[in-house]
Amino acid sequence: MRLINNCYTHILSLLLTVSNCLSAQNNCLYKDPVFTLTFGTVAKDGVPLFYNLKNYTKSKSSCPDDGQYSFATAVSNCFEGKWHHLAEDHTPGDVNGMMMLVNASKKPGDFFDMTITGLKPGGKYRFSGWFANICKYASGCAPMPPVIEIEIYADKKKIGIIATGEIKLTNLTEWKNYTGEFVMASNTDIISLQMKNLAPGGCGNDFAMDDIEINLCSLPITQSENKTTKPVEQNFSMPVPSVIEKRANPVIKQITTEEAEVTVELYDNGEIDGDTVSIYHNNELVVNRAGISTKPVTVKLKVDKANPHHELVMVADNLGRIPPNTSLMVVTAGKKRYEVFISASDQKNAKVLIDVQ
Repeated sequence: MRLINNCYTHILSLLLTVSNCLSAQNNCLYKDPVFTLTFGTVAKDGVPLFYNLKNYTKSKSSCPDDGQYSFATAVSNCFEGKWHHLAEDHTPGDVNGMMMLVNASKKPGDFFDMTITGLKPGGKYRFSGWFANICKYASGCAPMPPVIEIEIYADKKKIGIIATGEIKLTNLTEWKNYTGEFVMASNTDIISLQMKNLAPGGCGNDFAMDDIEINLCSLPITQSENKTTKPVEQNFSMPVPSVIEKRANPVIKQITTEEAEVTVELYDNGEIDGDTVSIYHNNELVVNRAGISTKPVTVKLKVDKANPHHELVMVADNLGRIPPNTSLMVVTAGKKRYEVFISASDQKNAKVLIDVQ
């Protein structure tokens, strides 16, 4: 039986390799995601609800038992230290972000089942997801790494399959990205996204999942179009403020939009603890030492060909009672809405880029 499992896993690994090769050969350009799942921004309690699972049940613990799944911001001291310690989810610095934890069931089966609407009939899409084996090497047992199969259905027909192969144990937690493409049916905008663990429960078969995205394929820019496209102008009329120049300014989100009036709203992310922020737009101070709470701090932008490039830098004026300074940014651009988790400190700002398509 062990030999059969190994052969099957090898076949799945080959399927993934073929899928990756095909993806590398096509010329798709993928726009901003049409669907994202970070396990901290959906449903009223912040996590999805699954109703069709036979071998898995939901747990509130950050150390779920066999056959259980849960959602947590961190993993610590699980099963006498047999799981890795994770101080945060897949997104670096996202201290309040959640991930999905799955403790393998004794029987292989589905651990995820979600319906997604609003896709373009006949459109070509890319699925992307991050997975990590959270088990440490243990003596006295033969590891059975998880093997995840992701199936996509439309109009009750399978239109895509992505297989991870074995997600092996590592000395330290290692997040890996798995992607695959699918083409929508022409008569529907709805898909069913289902994931199953093909390996039975046992040693080394527990994992974390985070940051699921689905992106629409757009046609590549032709060579002639490239010649006429102007580079983004980043020489702003305002000099670089000292608070930006002296701190790190990592880009945490890039948004491309059609010409639109863009509304940026900043809320406190979690307990209101006295955080205040300043916001710079293209080096110009537009919000000065505003307290963030359940009432948004709002900035409006016009994104068009005359104003194609916008840089928003969030600066922490203090760290509040609970460091670091964290907030939730909601960007509304036309019919699209983006949620961005912001984490800033006295050494690091947070930068968001918005460009016209």
